[in-house]
Amino acid sequence: ATIWQFLDGDVKQVRKIIGNSNDLSSTLAEFLAKQKRYDEALEVWNDLPENERKTTFKPNGENIYRYLLGDLRYRAALEVKSQIAESGTVKFKIASIHNGGFESDVNIKNPSLFEWRIGTGASPQINITNSHVKSGKRSLVITFNITNRKDFRTISQVIAVENGKKYEFEAFYKSELDASETVKWEIIDAKSKKLLASTEVAERKTDWTRMEAIFDVSEDTEAIIIRVVREGCESAVCPLNGRIWFDDFSLK
Repeated sequence: ATIWQFLDGDVKQVRKIIGNSNDLSSTLAEFLAKQKRYDEALEVWNDLPENERKTTFKPNGENIYRYLLGDLRYRAALEVKSQIAESGTVKFKIASIHNGGFESDVNIKNPSLFEWRIGTGASPQINITNSHVKSGKRSLVITFNITNRKDFRTISQVIAVENGKKYEFEAFYKSELDASETVKWEIIDAKSKKLLASTEVAERKTDWTRMEAIFDVSEDTEAIIIRVVREGCESAVCPLNGRIWFDDFSLK
């Protein structure tokens, strides 16, 4: 910190003086991230040995990850998160829906930012099932028995994307619903919360059916959020009963 102040934040000169110590470099990378100088922080961080980023310097990486997320730098955060992940664990990828087929367990209590997140509450019931699947062995099933518009637990996921690209969101559903208006999926910008696109509304009763949404992301977009919402429920009392299964989510 003293050298940083003396040299007025000149990173090259700071690194020249402190030398090539990995211990000091890991601390400098974290310090730079705290100062919101993320490009320089990642340059220093990425110079560290790969195996030590997962072990010795993992606490520094976790702090860098938190600083990046706090400033909504989703792509860089995803990169650091993958670098510090233990061998054998699932790594998150840019422009990829994590666990899109629900073949892995969903972390209900403490999911990371890039996993499926299920809202608190008891209604509707949300479970992983093997009773009906589009492919693989499992799917997600939502069981509705609600009359109040407010009784709607959310399901969502944050996905880091490349800016300035066109994407196609795809999912499959099977439904046995009793309601005039059902559900659909929305895609929103994770930072601005601007609605980018939405799928068609799910049919009331159908075998496995494809739903999609095509959208562009701006040069400023770091990540999107996909989330399920009710469609057309304007009054306080909106009955919705039955079940709907979802499977094979993807982003192309």
